[in-house]
Amino acid sequence: MPRYLGALTIGLLSLLISGVSHAACQVNWPHWQHFAARWIQPDGRVLESSLEKNHSTSEGQSYALFFALVANDQARFDKIWRWSRENLSGNDPQNILPAWLWGQGKDGKWQVQDANSASDADLWFAYALLEADRLWDKPNYRVDGLNLLELIKQHETTDLPGLGPVLLPGPIGFSHIGHLWRINPSYQPLPLMVPVLR
Repeated sequence: MPRYLGALTIGLLSLLISGVSHAACQVNWPHWQHFAARWIQPDGRVLESSLEKNHSTSEGQSYALFFALVANDQARFDKIWRWSRENLSGNDPQNILPAWLWGQGKDGKWQVQDANSASDADLWFAYALLEADRLWDKPNYRVDGLNLLELIKQHETTDLPGLGPVLLPGPIGFSHIGHLWRINPSYQPLPLMVPVLR
């Protein structure tokens, strides 16, 4: 885990333990402010990728979305989701799961570099959007969150014989010829999975 994500996680736990949960409370969270100033561009794109400098991933976008929710940073939350929606989902989250990798290609163009989605990021997106609607009364977030959950159920879950519904890491490359599946528990954030697998 990159150092800045570790610091954010520690800061998040401190906030949760101290009971900072009311939507109207102003959060003084220096780790978030530092992270946002360093890694989040004015348009909401998060510079986070271990592959290429200045590339972005759905994981980075979704984690930042969740941290903005915890920090009660509504303006930045909106920018992060707007950029993610427009650039990773082609502004069509009703039909397109967020691509996991966005950046500069060998042709010099900045665009989606791998359209496969990452189920852990998709769950964090959906969770953050649904919670943002609950806390801030933003029905559009709820619509997008529910649409994402439906897409996750359709494209990223499968029924394994003798086991039942399972979340795959993504829709492409993890299910082979109906009898071989690749699953990865690190893509299955358990607290977020109950609404998906119901």
